[in-house]
Amino acid sequence: LARCMKQLGFVCDEAEDGSKAVAMASSNHYQLILMDNVMPVMNGVAATKEIRRLQLAVRIIGVTGNALQEDLEEFVNAGCDEVMTKPFDMKAFKQLCGKFDIVLAA
Repeated sequence: LARCMKQLGFVCDEAEDGSKAVAMASSNHYQLILMDNVMPVMNGVAATKEIRRLQLAVRIIGVTGNALQEDLEEFVNAGCDEVMTKPFDMKAFKQLCGKFDIVLAA
């Protein structure tokens, strides 16, 4: 996924777990966070809640392999702006970037 993001012009940082994702979000200014749900230490839902508790102005797209409506709603209720299911759909991602006014590389 990081390789695809780099092709779109993003500079990417990768967190090994949810706790590190929160730490990285609090010490960097990100335009966008792609938050995987299944991570060690702290899952994506908990990490998203923590980032929102810190009141950071960042778009968060949850990414999950769980396509059940209740799983998607849990991510949204945690504070994700959108949720995408795996396998990751680049066309849908590009549309979300347009919705969020994020400029992609040509």
